[in-house]
Amino acid sequence: MTFSPLSVPSTRTNSNQLTVAGLIFGCLLFAGAFLIFLQFARVVIDQVAVVQSLRTISGAAHTHSNKYHRGFPPTMAALGPPSAGDPDAAAAGLIDAQLASGVKYGYVFAYAPRSSHYGVAPEHFGTSADPMREGVNGVRHFFIDDTGVVRTEWRAPAGAASTPEPLQSIFRVP
Repeated sequence: MTFSPLSVPSTRTNSNQLTVAGLIFGCLLFAGAFLIFLQFARVVIDQVAVVQSLRTISGAAHTHSNKYHRGFPPTMAALGPPSAGDPDAAAAGLIDAQLASGVKYGYVFAYAPRSSHYGVAPEHFGTSADPMREGVNGVRHFFIDDTGVVRTEWRAPAGAASTPEPLQSIFRVP
């Protein structure tokens, strides 16, 4: 009786196939990390722009108050451009239309004038900026009032009692 050698299928993989698979995996890993970095960079850039927008609103509110002598404007729309004609107290043309609408850079801006006495023109104001979708558009919440101090909170609405922080703190990661 003669035995023929059994044919065993080869379990070895071609080294070229492993190299290509490794390169593809490496490229996908790099691309994923790069996309995460781009998202983080966009959020940081938008947050810097939000702080600048708050400063713009504050400056525009002070300009409006000084120019029209009626206290601070009653709405943020009063700082925006007029729909037709020359600027006036109702539409001073001090900020762009998108910012006057209250939504820009993935943040919602809310302007609130305040008076210390009923029936008196607003003597103070506060403006908050909160991300439309926290974690996607940003994690920082901002606030500015008539003092011009920008205040911020992580993952919670900012207000007059929030800690003032310099612009550089926007780049800090929690």
